[in-house]
Amino acid sequence: MSEESQMPIFPIFNLSFGSWDSIFLDSIFVEDHYYYGNSNKKFLKEDMGTRWIDSQGNIFILSGKESMSKWRALVPLMAKAKMLFTATGEKMTLAEMKAYMLDKVAEIPVHDAAFTATWREQIISADSFEKLYYGQ
Repeated sequence: MSEESQMPIFPIFNLSFGSWDSIFLDSIFVEDHYYYGNSNKKFLKEDMGTRWIDSQGNIFILSGKESMSKWRALVPLMAKAKMLFTATGEKMTLAEMKAYMLDKVAEIPVHDAAFTATWREQIISADSFEKLYYGQ
């Protein structure tokens, strides 16, 4: 895969997220190419340039966003822009991604032990990226 703007196969998983804890979950998975935030400053500071892995193991960089209708900014919880991605040409296998997730889940504080034990079981038993991401 050459470097080019293209869309990953959703859902996608954020590889750039730092330390994990149980309150971060809405920041690591994205189910579509829409950006719902209002803050361009936040997007540029925290989101632009992050690395994502799609449902086929392909790695992308979030390279920008394309604004949608201006009236959307007035409506809460509505998509404000379409995210743009650039393929890196890199790929992770399912086994590599499972190992990565198991390492990250191990960082979750002990007070969430039941949650992390269940999640670890789901990671180990996943036989596809989608099952890995959704825990099915």
